[in-house]
This record gives sequence, C-alpha cells and structure tokens, in this order.
Amino acid sequence: MRSSVSTIRTAGVGAAAAPVALAMVIRALIGGAPADANAAAAALAPDTAEIPTPVHWSADEADADAYAIASLREPFADSPMHRVPARAAPVEPAPTAPTVAPEPTPTFIVTSVLVGRRATLVTINGRLRRLGDEVEPGWRLESIDIAAGEVILIAEDGRRDTVSITHLVK
Repeated sequence: MRSSVSTIRTAGVGAAAAPVALAMVIRALIGGAPADANAAAAALAPDTAEIPTPVHWSADEADADAYAIASLREPFADSPMHRVPARAAPVEPAPTAPTVAPEPTPTFIVTSVLVGRRATLVTINGRLRRLGDEVEPGWRLESIDIAAGEVILIAEDGRRDTVSITHLVK
C-alpha cells in the first residue's frame, strides 16, 4: 500500500506533464517536427533581403531599425540600451581681443542748487560747480535742468550719468 504523500507526488508530476504530452500528441497528429529556431529566423530575414530606409528617419530611428535587423540575425546580441553614447568634445569659445573694462562710474551727490541771473550752480560732492566744470577726473558737468529736476554729467568716453535733484527743487 502506498502512502498518501507518494500519491500526491505522482499526481503532481502527472498534472505538470499532461500539457506537454498533449502538445506532443497534437504535433504528431498534425505532422510537424520541432523546427530549428535558427532556420526560422533565417527564413524571416535572409541576408540578401534589403529593407528600404525612409529618408526622413532620425538618427535614433535609424539606430532602432539597424538593431531590429541585427536582432533577427543574432537574437542574443547586445541591446542598444547597453551602448554608452559618445560624448561630444567641449567647444571652446573663439579667442577674442582683450577688452578694456570701463572704469566704474563715480558716485555724484548733489546737495544744493543755486539759481542766479547769470548762471545756475550746483554743489556736487561738496564743491560748488558750474556748467562745463570737471567734477571728477574725466567727468564734466553737461547740464542743469531745473524743470526736469536733473543734473547730467558726461565722461570723456561718452558715458552719461543723470542725478536727480527733485528733492532740492520745488
């Protein structure tokens, strides 16, 4: 008499083998033998077959197409996911002529405005100045516009600085 464990093992093996046995019986009835996997792959993509490549494919699409064709010939070849993309060489900017940075604009502080019959004077950085005077080295007083409320200073290199005097003029 067999034990119940032995019966369960036999039933389990039989249940696992039944689908395989059924497939073999059906294949034998239909009349086919197991086909060679390489022969099937060769039938699908012979080496002489040319697959036209559309002109509008991007580089990534062309790579995917080449991988698909290669995978038919060698099904276990490396995936394109394993490929490390080549890094572009860093582009260095073209050398340029050295430029001379302009000197920073000095700070101009206007503390008073004197309007006279013959001239208008302003006190800039603690010194009384009139039109045309040099305020700082390279900077001269260009205009005093009471109506606009501003004093304009111009540097020798063409830079302009406008100082508001609205707090002084009412």
